[in-house]
Amino acid sequence: MINNVLMFRRSGVCYDTLNIFTDKTASCLNELGVNVDFIDLDSKDVEGEILRVVNNSYDAALTFNSVGQHAFKANGEFLFDYMKVPFYDYIVDHPMRHYKHLCVPLKDFHVLCLDMGHRDYILKSHPNIKSANVLPLGGWTNADTSVKPIKDRRYDVVLTGSYYKLSDIEETILKGDKGFVDLTIATINYMLDNRDKSNEEALSEVLRVNSIDVDSSTFALYLSKIDRSNHYVNAYVREEVVRYIIDSGVKLHLFGDGWDALQVDDFKNTVIHNGVPYAETADIYADAKIVVNTMPWFKRGLHDRVPTAMLNGAVALSDTTEYIDKYFKTNASDAELLTYDIASPGSVVDVIKGALGDLKYLQQISDRAVDKAFRELAWEVRVGELCDIFEENKNNA
Repeated sequence: MINNVLMFRRSGVCYDTLNIFTDKTASCLNELGVNVDFIDLDSKDVEGEILRVVNNSYDAALTFNSVGQHAFKANGEFLFDYMKVPFYDYIVDHPMRHYKHLCVPLKDFHVLCLDMGHRDYILKSHPNIKSANVLPLGGWTNADTSVKPIKDRRYDVVLTGSYYKLSDIEETILKGDKGFVDLTIATINYMLDNRDKSNEEALSEVLRVNSIDVDSSTFALYLSKIDRSNHYVNAYVREEVVRYIIDSGVKLHLFGDGWDALQVDDFKNTVIHNGVPYAETADIYADAKIVVNTMPWFKRGLHDRVPTAMLNGAVALSDTTEYIDKYFKTNASDAELLTYDIASPGSVVDVIKGALGDLKYLQQISDRAVDKAFRELAWEVRVGELCDIFEENKNNA
């Protein structure tokens, strides 16, 4: 049985999402009877924070996106080795961005991730990791009332997420490690031409074509050196999808920073809102008929926009992934969400127009989505699965 978990807090990271994830997880753990202690990395006395807990006994230490994974030492040992506590790094973007943290040689190091491809990559390229499990983030709702019917919702179509100018990302790439600029550009071009391929699949093919042979550990280093390729393709396809929707005349509501800088001759029926705190996206989804998602190049995973949309009764419309194909119903007769082909981004418009033209059909999808989300996709459910992972690894230790 899991009784005590140690977690980490650090504010100001990406709309404060990491603290939100931390607090939501801790709250769900508490509801399951698990005690949670914290190390506050924003404290002026981090050493005092560590000393406060260093002699306590924990079943797991858990952090999001490597926060707290700073190779802290105690009596010459890594902190978590000294405490004899298994360390879990819950990585919510591509693990290549956490290369240096994943290389830390902890004795009992585990990873949680959002994509089956990420899991396979971690186990192949980082042999120091004892286990890697796929555990998509849960969805949540802030509403205290019943789910609003589709016909009564304020927003026809919503997309949440920031806009990034491609020229700014290009400039960052060109200013990066000169030995990897050409490799980064080649990998970007390959992914945009082959949109079903992951970052690691794209790099592998680019290396093969150029007769560059590397072992798995060197491959991980190379992937970390071209991490801006991921940022670029994500920004590219998001902008592409948004432009198609704008041009269609569908009433789109954009929530996120930077969209007022998008160069468009006529925004037509698109409304640009300011960026909102992450926690407020649930309220926006609760008043939306359709929530459009572009995956952050998760080809075998799931982003939390999908379960949060479903939990709040909106119809999620996402480019598909192996995870969606495996765990969700997408056929018209019993769909739990809608999908489009990112290789043909204009297809998103056809799906939107068809769905908005049949609100009865949208309501049926919404009803199925809410039912599935509460049973399988809520934070409370995911944290229960997290405890199962803790328990299994504890029993196998």
